[in-house]
Amino acid sequence: MRIHVYEVMEKIEKEADLQKKKMLIWEHGQKPPFNMLWSLNFCDRVKLDLPEGVPPYKHDGETNDDLFPSTLAIESRKLVNLMPTVNIAKWKKENIFIQILESIPLKDAEILIFAKDKALTELYPTITKELITEIFPAYVK
Repeated sequence: MRIHVYEVMEKIEKEADLQKKKMLIWEHGQKPPFNMLWSLNFCDRVKLDLPEGVPPYKHDGETNDDLFPSTLAIESRKLVNLMPTVNIAKWKKENIFIQILESIPLKDAEILIFAKDKALTELYPTITKELITEIFPAYVK
């Protein structure tokens, strides 16, 4: 059984003990896709060459997350192609992003969209820039 990003994020968000919360962030933040998500969301220099907001992607409404063909951990490797410095047509970058969103569970797609727009704290208010900076300062520089 796969562990999905939203499951970990919800676990971190719900953890009331600050030390345990920090340990969860440390445990998961060292590997994809969390390192990418937190850099994308909290570092001003890390951006994707995509418009803000929710793109027009289709989701079949499947509720069994294990039936999706991929995970955000796997798909996050493709995000480097969406950076402004990569010489790919903007429409192609948008298509790649839509393909990523359509191949992962809906809640993980939502997390990726919010991180792209630097708005992850709207979904998870206790996972703050200050907290991530304290644990992983390189993700925010």
